[in-house]
Amino acid sequence: RGSEGGFGPFVSPDGEWVGFIDVASGRRLQKVSIFGGPPVALAESVSSIRGASWGEDGQIVFGTNTSTLFQVSDGGGEAEALTTLEEGETSHTWPHKIPGREAVVFVASRGTRLTTGQLAVLDLETREVTHLELAGVSPRYVSTGHIVYAAEDGSVRAAAFDVASLSLTGNPVPLVEGVMVKPSGAAAFGISDDGRLVYALGAGAAGSQVSLVWVDRDGREEPLSGLDPGGYESFRLSPDGSRLALDLERSRLWTYDIARGIRNPLTTESGVSDTNPVWMPDGDRIVFTRGNMLLLIAADGTGDAEELLVRNGASQLIPESWSPDGSQLLFTSIGGGRGASDIERLSMEGNRTAEAFINTDQIEGHPIISPDGQWLAYHSDVSGRQEVYVQRFPTLGDRQQISTAGGRAPLWNPDGRELFYRSVDGRQVMAVSVTAGETFTAGVPE
Repeated sequence: RGSEGGFGPFVSPDGEWVGFIDVASGRRLQKVSIFGGPPVALAESVSSIRGASWGEDGQIVFGTNTSTLFQVSDGGGEAEALTTLEEGETSHTWPHKIPGREAVVFVASRGTRLTTGQLAVLDLETREVTHLELAGVSPRYVSTGHIVYAAEDGSVRAAAFDVASLSLTGNPVPLVEGVMVKPSGAAAFGISDDGRLVYALGAGAAGSQVSLVWVDRDGREEPLSGLDPGGYESFRLSPDGSRLALDLERSRLWTYDIARGIRNPLTTESGVSDTNPVWMPDGDRIVFTRGNMLLLIAADGTGDAEELLVRNGASQLIPESWSPDGSQLLFTSIGGGRGASDIERLSMEGNRTAEAFINTDQIEGHPIISPDGQWLAYHSDVSGRQEVYVQRFPTLGDRQQISTAGGRAPLWNPDGRELFYRSVDGRQVMAVSVTAGETFTAGVPE
């Protein structure tokens, strides 16, 4: 009790507390007594948390999916950055504090999927990072003198490791195969201090395939013909509904002609992470994320991508929604001095300036402008729980809560008479009838 809506649990060294990540934001670190009770907030990350480890010194180290390693006291407070990204690196994730030694083993990723990172070790006293030249995820150190980790193919391996020199002393040896490895780099295994291993079987990351399907009002699914399962992370339908823009394994973008069953490359640059494609209202161009940049490219993939905005210091800029006339783009900024997650507006006119649009101490995201351009739906945790809200656009005001039991990622019906959103845990899609225009009214979610 008290950890509802949480994931990524980890236990304090004394066994009295369970740390976890708030699923609603993915960036809030909390703890709860092993006996249950209200959760205690510890820290808020600049980007989604990927792995955390609780040390005997009362410090918790956590990784981030678009930034570095951070450390915070188990009593809570401001998180301190422990590492810096080297050239070409995109994230430091899945840390594990080595007992009895001021050091952390973790994963350093470069550009694309988190499952293709390299193991590294951080000396907390000198802040020096040593790369171990091993490809893997979710590393743990055990008292037998080994680093145990998972590989992208779903195998769990062990390599002899010297704690004094923080270096490998032997080649990796496979322990088990077929362990579930998620695209995030989370591997479904645990290991006790005396070396006992527990694990869950499942598809490795290379086999973590997602199928894109049509779903009718009764929940019946129909696969998109000709589109094979794959590592799809984000996708959007074109304004006319004839094509999809999608990213594959957070590395490159494609468009897919639904009627003809043909996939066409949109971006082709290697060593980068291109995600979150969003069509312009005329369907001719697509804006997308490349780290802390927003880029615009022709929908047929020809020509060079045009740089719309670069935000130095930001972890990620995520395009969300265009105004109907294409003159304004709403996007979510993560980190970069304007809060953990804020909604901003980019004007496409003149010098293409960006400004804070909804800028609070809370976490807001996924702003979607209504088809008539008069209302804005988004999610926020202003109430203490992530809910879906509507305000006037572009003036804001007349805020109304739409969801009744938590919600995220709203989406308008093209006719403007209905809003859809996901439950916080992602297991349900809800629909709400609305009447929009000069005034706004909403029905009961179903």
